[in-house]
Formats: sequence, structure tokens, C-alpha cells
Amino acid sequence: MKYEYTVKQWQQGKVAGAVPQPVWTVEQLHSDQLPRKDIIKFLQDDGSHSFLAEHKLLGNIKNVAETANKDHLIIAYYHLF
Repeated sequence: MKYEYTVKQWQQGKVAGAVPQPVWTVEQLHSDQLPRKDIIKFLQDDGSHSFLAEHKLLGNIKNVAETANKDHLIIAYYHLF
């Protein structure tokens, strides 16, 4: 069975057409002050399972942070919207 939403999204009512809202500006995304782990957490909390699989963001945040560079995360962030 394929699920489009994470359990956390279901529990928070973020299903059936709920659209995540951007939380960072372009400048903030590209700055060194925004850690990759924060972007990964946001994407994992708000992205569907299929979105996370497509962008290779499934799994432990620490492990994803080791393999995903910031440009990859920024592209995924924009694809979420």
C-alpha cells in the first residue's frame, strides 16, 4: 500500500489538499546560518512519502544530512511549493 502522507502529517491534519507554506526566504536558504538539518526536518515534516522518496530524503535526519548537499535540499524545498 502506498501512502501520500506521513503519520505526523495525518496527526496534525495536514492531509487532503493541505499546502505547506514557505518559511524561509531565498537569502535565508542560501545563508550559512540555516543548517541543512533544519531544511531536512521541514521537508520531512511537510513532504509526502512519495516526495521524500523522489528527492532521496527518507530516513534519519543525520543520515540524510550526510548525503544531501544544500543545493539539493534547496531544489527539493522549491519543488515542495
